[in-house]
Amino acid sequence: SPTHVYTDHQVGIGTDAPSESLEVSGNAKVSSLFVGDGVFHDGTGARDMIIRMDPLQNIYFSLQSNGANEWEFRGNTSGDLRVFANFDQRLTLQQDGDMGLGTTAPETKLDVTGNVRIADAGNVNGPDPSAALEVASTTGAVLFPRLSTGQRDALTGTPGMVVYNTDDGKFQGFVTSYADSLSSEYDGPLGAYAVLLGGRPNGNLVSGGQSFRVSATGKLKSLTLYDLTYNNFTDPSDNTSRIVHIKVLDGLPDDPGAGILASTTLDLVPSICCARVITFPQAPELQTGADYSFVIEPDASSWDGTYWESAPTGTVPLEDASLYPDGATYISIQPYQSPPSYFIPGGQGTADFRFNVVLQVGTEEWIDLH
Repeated sequence: SPTHVYTDHQVGIGTDAPSESLEVSGNAKVSSLFVGDGVFHDGTGARDMIIRMDPLQNIYFSLQSNGANEWEFRGNTSGDLRVFANFDQRLTLQQDGDMGLGTTAPETKLDVTGNVRIADAGNVNGPDPSAALEVASTTGAVLFPRLSTGQRDALTGTPGMVVYNTDDGKFQGFVTSYADSLSSEYDGPLGAYAVLLGGRPNGNLVSGGQSFRVSATGKLKSLTLYDLTYNNFTDPSDNTSRIVHIKVLDGLPDDPGAGILASTTLDLVPSICCARVITFPQAPELQTGADYSFVIEPDASSWDGTYWESAPTGTVPLEDASLYPDGATYISIQPYQSPPSYFIPGGQGTADFRFNVVLQVGTEEWIDLH
C-alpha cells in the first residue's frame, strides 16, 4: 500500500523514500524492542544516546554529541525522582528540591539517614581554602553530639573526637598523650662481657643478640647498651672505626621468620665508653607478652684481615632465667660474606647484655577543651 514501501532492502512506513533499513514517519507503538548495540541518534548522527549492557549484565547510559552534553530528568510538579538499588529506594529528589540519602522523605536540602564521611573535600569558593568542610551561616550554629559521661564512655574513642558532655557542661576531646617509660631493663652485677663481637683473621665475623620482653605496650624510643668499643689486637695503633648494624627483631634471633622492626648503624671506636643510647629512624610499637630481640652485626666492610674485638658489658649471673621467660643471649660466627646464623651457646661462654629499652607509652583519654 502507499504507506508501506519496500525499496532496495529498506522498509518505509508513512514515507515512500526510506533512508534506513526501517524508517517510520509518524508515531510507532512497539510492545518489545530489541536494539543490537543500543545506540539511538538523531537524523544527523551528531547526537547519540547509548544504552548498552556488557557481558556481566551491567547497564551503561551515555550521551555523545558534537557540542556540549546536557542531561535533563524531568517530572511533573508533584512527582519525585527516585533511584533504586537492590530493589530499595536509595536516593530521593523531591519536587521541591530536597534530596534524601537513605530516606524516602527528605525534609531539608540534604537529608541523610546514616553515617557521612567527607574526605579530600576542597573548599573552592569559601573564605578558607584550607577548610575541608565549612558551614556558613549568620543565623544558626553547629551543634555537636550531646552525651552524658556514661554515653561518652560507651564510645570507642578515636583521637580527634569531640563531644559536649552534658554532665560536666563542657566540650571534651579524645586524645592520646605519650610519655617515656622504661619498659625493659637488665642491669645486674657486672660480668666480664656479653658476647665477644668482632672480626677474626680467618675471615669470620662474630655477631651477638639478646631476647627481651617489654612491661608495657608502646612505641620504641631508644635502646641503651654499655661499652660498645673495640680493640684491634693485630694493630693496636689502628683507630679506624668499625661499622656495626643494630637491629630490633619481632622475634628471636634464631627464628628465620623474625622480621626487622627497626635498624640503624653505629660506628665503634677504640675509646672508653659507658652507656650508648641508640635511637632508630623507625618507631615500631612493641607489645607486652611478645618476644623481641636486638642483634649487633658487624658490617662486612669491618673485616680487613685483622683481629679486632668488642666486648659489651655483660651481667652476673651469666644467663639469668628470671630476666624474662626463655631470655637468652645469642651468638653467630659466620664468614664475613655470609648472613648471620644465630644460636644459644649455653654454659659460661656468654652473659646477658646490660641494656634497657625505653618506649613512648600512650594514654588515651577524654580531656576538657575549655
